[in-house]
Amino acid sequence: MRYYKLVLFVLAAAVLMFTFFALVTAARFENTLKNTIKNGILFCAIHFLKSILMFAVMLLPLGLLFVSNRFWCVIVLIGISGPAFLTSIYFRDLFRDFEK
Repeated sequence: MRYYKLVLFVLAAAVLMFTFFALVTAARFENTLKNTIKNGILFCAIHFLKSILMFAVMLLPLGLLFVSNRFWCVIVLIGISGPAFLTSIYFRDLFRDFEK
C-alpha cells in the first residue's frame, strides 16, 4: 500500500510541475492550448532538476506549517510572495534564453 502512495505522490508532483510550466508559458507567449501544454512539458523535462528545486521552494511554506504552528507569521509575511518572487527570477532568466 505504501508504494501506491509514493507512486501517486510522484505522479501528482510531476503533473503539478508540468501545469506550473504550462501556465507560465501561457502567460508569457501566445500559443494554442496544445502547444502550450507541449511547451510546458518540454520546459519541465529539459530543466528537470531546477523544476524539482522550484517545486520544493513553492511547497516550503506548507512544509513549515506541518513542522510547527509557530511559522504562521512567516507564512503570512512571505509564504506566498517569497516563493513566487524566487520562481519569477528563474522564469525570467529561462525565457530570456528562448526569446533570443
